[in-house]
Amino acid sequence: MASESVFYCVDERSTGYMTSDIDKPFEKPVIFIGEKFKVNFISPNKIKMILDGVDRELVSSSDFAFYTNNFDTTLVFQPLKWEKNKNIRHYVRSHTLPNDPLYVAQGKCEKF
Repeated sequence: MASESVFYCVDERSTGYMTSDIDKPFEKPVIFIGEKFKVNFISPNKIKMILDGVDRELVSSSDFAFYTNNFDTTLVFQPLKWEKNKNIRHYVRSHTLPNDPLYVAQGKCEKF
């Protein structure tokens, strides 16, 4: 991945639970409205994700495109060799902060 590449991302699907409260084990899953965000590929192991006006720095500790802030957010990109168009990146992301909405989203990013 070239340094300083900026992509505009849109969730195509997002589902999960309104809370991750363990005292509500039978809560029904919900479908969330997809979010839009930007991703700036700073280096092969570091990205900046801008969601709702908040910058989140995510890092990867491996050769895979699995980025995390080691707290509540993950963003995993499909391997570049699987992409037909190098200006489009498909992803899966998740949010897992206790007592916040718990969800997994899938979508794609397009290069600016």
